[in-house]
Amino acid sequence: MLIGILIIVSAILLISVVDVAVSISTVAAPGVWHVFHDEDDDDSDSDDKPKNVIFLIVDGCGMEHYTISRWFKGAPLNIDGLQTGLVRTFIADSVIADSAPSASAYATGVITNDKLISVGPVPTPSLMETTPTIEARLKPHATLLEGARLQGKSVGVVATSHTCHATPGAFIGHAQHRSLEYDIMEQGVYQGLDVMFGGGSIYFTPRTSDDQEDLQAIAKSMGYQVARNKSELATLVAGKKAIGIFDSQAYNDYHLCPEVDRADLCPTEPTLAEMTTKALGLLATNPKGFFVMVEGSQVDFASHANDARTLIGELLQYDEAAKVVLDWARQRDDTLVVLVSDHNTGGLSLGNSRTSKTYPQQHKDYVLPALRAMTRSAQYIADQLDNQGWTVANVQAQIKAGWGASISDDLAQRVIDLVPASLDHQNAVCEALSANLTLLGWTTHGHVGGDVPLFAYAPKHHQSWKPTGLLHHTELNKHLQAKMGLDLAATTDRLYVDATKLFAAYNVTITTQGNSHNRVLLVDGGSGKLATFHQNKNQMIIGKSGEVITLEGVCVHINADATYEVPERFYVPRQALELMTAKWVDRRIYPTPTPASPTQNSDPSIPFSPSYCWFVRSVQVTFRSSRACDMNLIG
Repeated sequence: MLIGILIIVSAILLISVVDVAVSISTVAAPGVWHVFHDEDDDDSDSDDKPKNVIFLIVDGCGMEHYTISRWFKGAPLNIDGLQTGLVRTFIADSVIADSAPSASAYATGVITNDKLISVGPVPTPSLMETTPTIEARLKPHATLLEGARLQGKSVGVVATSHTCHATPGAFIGHAQHRSLEYDIMEQGVYQGLDVMFGGGSIYFTPRTSDDQEDLQAIAKSMGYQVARNKSELATLVAGKKAIGIFDSQAYNDYHLCPEVDRADLCPTEPTLAEMTTKALGLLATNPKGFFVMVEGSQVDFASHANDARTLIGELLQYDEAAKVVLDWARQRDDTLVVLVSDHNTGGLSLGNSRTSKTYPQQHKDYVLPALRAMTRSAQYIADQLDNQGWTVANVQAQIKAGWGASISDDLAQRVIDLVPASLDHQNAVCEALSANLTLLGWTTHGHVGGDVPLFAYAPKHHQSWKPTGLLHHTELNKHLQAKMGLDLAATTDRLYVDATKLFAAYNVTITTQGNSHNRVLLVDGGSGKLATFHQNKNQMIIGKSGEVITLEGVCVHINADATYEVPERFYVPRQALELMTAKWVDRRIYPTPTPASPTQNSDPSIPFSPSYCWFVRSVQVTFRSSRACDMNLIG
């Protein structure tokens, strides 16, 4: 009997060790490009830690984005003077990054593939030295936000995109593709965020997908304050969790309106600075501090379109939000502020083919007037033309009204000719007109692979908090883990355990059912013993009575992917085992006999033994003990 139990214990401990190993493995790039945390920077045992960490990301912003915005402003940016280094932006399978793996690396410290949201990498022709194990592929990894929440801190995200878009989504959710925004939004609601501000109403109000959930109604039932416009944002009070979904126009795909359009087209929408001001007020009431990620999302959108005026408005809006943060932090001695981009978009240059011979004569008074005349985003102009028709006269009228420029028939026709092949119609507008109306150059409508600037602020006596030098996304994450006292590998092992492994030692049946947006895990011990877990939710439902137990993390479903040899998986918090055991003790659930322990008796008529209590404790490595055993409910 004892030998059998020891064998089972050894197997479970081996599973735990494997899970931990999968969680903590950091995949390295070739040669000397190892993505490792600098040991000299590890002060995780020090009491000298920031109470608050504010992580600002401006999506798609390269060096020259800052330069043209500074010239347009006519004064230094608020973040000028805070430069501390550069960030290298390659991802697992490309030297040019997508926002999803970039933000995931910032959030988790794990390098991953294109389009993945805070899950482990998959094998592709890649920059990684080693092939990810099957267990590691698409495994969710805990984020800085989740780690801070388990420390008792308040947590939040603020963005001008959908709150479930790639960058904020990587901090609040886990998905095998960034397009699964319904799932990411649902995880955000069930993550217990204290603040979630941005756009994405199409994912927040009643869904058109298979499960038809109304996340706004659910959030209100959970006690959230919900704001839908600037006036309602102002009424949010401290002491209660808050969600604000503020987009008011469909033309920008339910993101917030570009700043260049906002004042008259979207007057009910708050600015990034206004959302950030309110977020700080709500989060700062927690005596343990907070972690918040603030994103200026649409520099990237504008740069994809090669829309210079819109990107300037977005970057200056981000810079105003940074001023709010910096002014607040400078009044304190307990806050670290990190400001960075995830990658460069568009390949912007000051100068283009028109300036090849005249670049020494390009006074700012030649460069800026055309940009100052622009009062509409290319997105809005393209939307108007989609509705009115792409004729020469309509194109000329819209460019005159929105950009203050009179263009020839030939140039208007050039715009029209580019529309059919354009990924987005605004791209056609900018591609045809940017080089002719401005002195700016663009190399692509996609991303580019250069390093991006790193900025940071820390109090005078805590300068070691600041990240410095040339870092990869993952190295910046490791720096923040050390400063915040986090171990995200351990947090991953605590929050995201493959349910098949977690419950493997019990005589239960594990099945999944439901549609792709509402997958359900059933753990059935027979005779009415049932535990149900819904994907994206932090809940375990016990038995037919439907008792709902709140878990400390959300459940994540991963679809089977034959290409990467990944079976269907359902990840749940390790805590679920203890809570389920405590609820099922009177029904007696037992370890399943194994070939290695043929004498073990799983007959329900035989009560638990003290050695089983030790067995339960052995698999609950994250928790102090099994409550069921401590309360003498077993054996």
